[in-house]
Amino acid sequence: FYYYTNLELYAESNLEKYKEIFDNVSINDNEFEGTEFSLCEFKNCDLSKAALNSYQFEDCTFKNCNLSLTVFANTKLQDVLFENCKLLGINFTKCDKFAFSINFNECIIKNCNFSDLKMKKASFKKCSIIESDFVNTDLPEADFSESTFKDTVFGNTNLQKANFYDAVGY
Repeated sequence: FYYYTNLELYAESNLEKYKEIFDNVSINDNEFEGTEFSLCEFKNCDLSKAALNSYQFEDCTFKNCNLSLTVFANTKLQDVLFENCKLLGINFTKCDKFAFSINFNECIIKNCNFSDLKMKKASFKKCSIIESDFVNTDLPEADFSESTFKDTVFGNTNLQKANFYDAVGY
């Protein structure tokens, strides 16, 4: 594993990163395109307001990261875990829908849009989900256990076999 810390990630076209750890990295108000990350881990990173357009994240983990107003236009999120992250104002409907697979653990999710997405077996464990939209979302077997909801909209949503054990406010 390569290990990066206390740095700013600069734009490079068609950059590929494999099994790397990024600690305390910030990407602010810049637009990056075409970077591919596979089996990478992002820890304590500030990705707020970052335009991660056409990025690819496969089997990646984000821990203790700030993703406020991050843009994921045409971004591939495949088997991505967000753990103890702050996700504010993210429109996940702009992501590449092919192989879209994300999970959340102990995250703050506010003003996010998951409408019209297919998210079978998605996990939102121990999350605070506030003012977010799940309209026309396919969420069979999703796990919302121990999550707290406030002003979140589930409209025409497939929640067949979804787990809301110890969840409140839904």
